[in-house]
Amino acid sequence: MISSDESYVWDAPANGECVMYLDLPEDANYKTVAFDHYTFDYTGEDAQKNFDRTNYAKQITVESNTSSSGGVVAKFVNNTGKKLDEVGTIIVYYKGTEAVGFSVDMIWGLDSEVSKEYAPPKDEDYHNIEYDTYKIFINSTVIYS
Repeated sequence: MISSDESYVWDAPANGECVMYLDLPEDANYKTVAFDHYTFDYTGEDAQKNFDRTNYAKQITVESNTSSSGGVVAKFVNNTGKKLDEVGTIIVYYKGTEAVGFSVDMIWGLDSEVSKEYAPPKDEDYHNIEYDTYKIFINSTVIYS
């Protein structure tokens, strides 16, 4: 083993999709180290009920298109009838079937609707990476009161 990392999603949607990301292994100079395989170990636990962590992802409508900067502009419409205090989003960019980049963003206080712009994926030298398609995931929603 040359590296290990961990990540989590606090309230993944039941019978739905979410995205987790992990850092690639690096050497002492922070350069990516080549590897030939990886394994994932995961566990699931019941949600803690200190506040409403029900995942309302299926009740949020997302409309999106490519922006003039090469990223993506998305409009999120809250159809729950409730104010969502936090909405955790992630966009994954694909070239063919391979993920070539991602961006994570949080929406704070989603009452009815909000628009967000996701930056285009970048390489190590901060140049835009070409992509064919993208998918926006809603990893989590939280209501505090």
